[in-house]
Amino acid sequence: MVVPAHNEEELLPACLAALREAAGMAGVPVRLLVVADACTDATAAVAAGGGAEVLRIRARNVGAARAAGMARLLRRMRDTDPAATWLATTDADTVVPPGWLRRQLGYAGQGWDVVLGTVTVTDWTGHPPHAPAVFEAMYEFGPGPHPHVHGANLGIRASSYLAAGGFRPLPTAEDHALLAAATEAGGQVLQAGDLTVVTSARRHARAPRGFSHALRALATEAGSGGASSAAAGGMLLRSPRAGGPPRLLLNGVPHGRARHRSGAAATGSRDQRVGAGRGAGHGLRPRHPADRRPDRRAAVLQRARPGAGP
Repeated sequence: MVVPAHNEEELLPACLAALREAAGMAGVPVRLLVVADACTDATAAVAAGGGAEVLRIRARNVGAARAAGMARLLRRMRDTDPAATWLATTDADTVVPPGWLRRQLGYAGQGWDVVLGTVTVTDWTGHPPHAPAVFEAMYEFGPGPHPHVHGANLGIRASSYLAAGGFRPLPTAEDHALLAAATEAGGQVLQAGDLTVVTSARRHARAPRGFSHALRALATEAGSGGASSAAAGGMLLRSPRAGGPPRLLLNGVPHGRARHRSGAAATGSRDQRVGAGRGAGHGLRPRHPADRRPDRRAAVLQRARPGAGP
């Protein structure tokens, strides 16, 4: 697990405590690495005290930080089959649920190469009163594949990560770029609506035109009635059809591209969704798409191949 961090001594402890709990429930050995990027505070010491390996860099770039962390972990795992290695990443201002990693591994055991989750915000301190309701209404994706991509909630098979060329050294939307490359390389992508992390709504952004910038723009545009045409960084506010309500995409992945085949998954029991049978979150095997089980709450995007059926 990789956590990029720039001056995160205040929020990092809660992030690491949640990751340790998730690691304890994973059922497999887990390495936790914090990439302290150009920090001028006690981030590195907090990370070490929280049980994480620490890598110090001076890139001041979230894409470069994630890439450096992944490269370090892959070197540590060089004797392990990349198809049987899972890489997960979140942000230092984010708290993952206890079953976060176990559920990702369960999906990996079903054959998925990339797992994308969603985010929510619980502390809106410093934002106008209307911001939470507007965010919730616009972020809601309903049935079908959710369009959101967050480095704060992403897992990827190491073989898929390597095939995609890894994270690019981008100051913003490095997660979106990785998804595009992994899809182009043939990775099987699951956009799971049942895998949510809690992230901060702080107003002082670490990444330029990132999530914090998007939330500020959302509150401003919604308050002024201009939400349907606003675009800010990784956020796009738009009406999906003429006269339709505005929607919020964060580092959005448009549906219906020629290279994707999308649709809602069929129904399945909870045991089929999490923890039962092959994969089961207790060990990661090289993927076998034929082993994939249906999931009634997770929506999928699959790369369309020539001659592929609906």
